[in-house]
Amino acid sequence: MKESGNDSIFLRHEWFDCWWRSHAETYEDAQNLSILLIEDKGKCIGIIPLKTSRVQYRGLKVKKLGFLESGLSPCVDVILSSEKEESIREALHFLKKQREWDILILNKLSIKSENYKLLEKILKEENFMFGIKSSLKNPIIPTVEHWPNFLSKRSAKFRKSLRYKLNRAERLSSFQIERISEPNDIKNILPLIFDISKKSWKAKLKQSIADRIVYRDFFRYFTDEAGKMGWINVWLLKNSEDYIAYEYHLMYDGIAYPIGADFDESFHQLSPGSILEYHIIKSLFEDPEVKEYNTCAHNYKYLRNWTDIIEPYADIEVFNSRSLGALLYIVEYKLRPYLRRISIFKHAKDYLIKKNIWVRNDDRVTS
Repeated sequence: MKESGNDSIFLRHEWFDCWWRSHAETYEDAQNLSILLIEDKGKCIGIIPLKTSRVQYRGLKVKKLGFLESGLSPCVDVILSSEKEESIREALHFLKKQREWDILILNKLSIKSENYKLLEKILKEENFMFGIKSSLKNPIIPTVEHWPNFLSKRSAKFRKSLRYKLNRAERLSSFQIERISEPNDIKNILPLIFDISKKSWKAKLKQSIADRIVYRDFFRYFTDEAGKMGWINVWLLKNSEDYIAYEYHLMYDGIAYPIGADFDESFHQLSPGSILEYHIIKSLFEDPEVKEYNTCAHNYKYLRNWTDIIEPYADIEVFNSRSLGALLYIVEYKLRPYLRRISIFKHAKDYLIKKNIWVRNDDRVTS
């Protein structure tokens, strides 16, 4: 991992092992591992963690080749220790000859990644049928400056709102913050985390951890694996006798990653999510071992209050010219953009005619 220059916890074998054990049977139809190994003189110099599955794409059932990832995965990448450009080129040529897939989707690649830039360059040079779509825009909070100085740089409106929430919580409740880091303690509180999740607003949309057996299984498996490595911190917010909010964090190489968070919706008037988030971020700034808080989220408004630093991600879609993929590429990246342009032009024309900027004469439009 360190040799690849991309030492991410989300590329470690512990992460992929727990992900596969929890997702393999239930996440998608006919899902199979398709790990691609790249060797040089008998030595493995690269790994591309892939799986095959049957999915819907624009209403059609297609054979998809893609990263080992789901909504739990903040990011993914290929793992290469050397000869990166040549390795990616050879891997793409190898895959191009296969008939076992219609579309290769590489989700959640950081556009700052060297591998992302090489993929884009090689796909263009080798005339692959491919397209790139914007993905997550992930807010990042560096935690290396003094907390009071950092907080003073937040907007006056945000700081006022935050003070109001903190003062109101202090008046109306007896909040306590707990940080759990011992492996056995974390395992023992997983049922509590799932219970809070069942009471969250996400549960109403069937999007909570408690609603997805694959997510619950993943947290159990990964708590066993990562807990003993010292990679997990669970933060809890307690109101009197009730635990009403949590955040499940991974800590790796000086970076904190919150991969799970919920609060009991019945206490929403106390802003438990905001209260817990404030105390966590403050604690991370005060911890000399932490250099960054990676929010593992999209650039939602509440996160933009905390930082202006955004790390953009992208999805690369590569279409197999030997299969249905060629048709999908034409529809997705040729026909649909053309139809959108026509639609935009039509709406613009109608607006200009309505405003008498263009005048219609004999079914012709002239300026």
